[in-house]
Amino acid sequence: MLTRLVERSRNEHTLEQLAVSYCQIYQANATAECAAPLLALYGNMTCGIHRRAVVELLIHNRVLPAWLNAELPHDSYADTRLLHQPPA
Repeated sequence: MLTRLVERSRNEHTLEQLAVSYCQIYQANATAECAAPLLALYGNMTCGIHRRAVVELLIHNRVLPAWLNAELPHDSYADTRLLHQPPA
């Protein structure tokens, strides 16, 4: 349901509000199930600050996909670029 809300939202302000809410939810409830809604947010948002918060949660919850990790060095937001994880 949380992923569908993101997919149906086209307004940047709505997406930012969802990002704030989802980040609060998943900070309090760490789960691998956070991946789908957070990845949907990452893919649909342009706000660098909120995209960074999403990536931090994906890393914290150990669900950062390899494709996104590979993208991080090219992110438009410098703080997000710093989140890149070296290959193991």
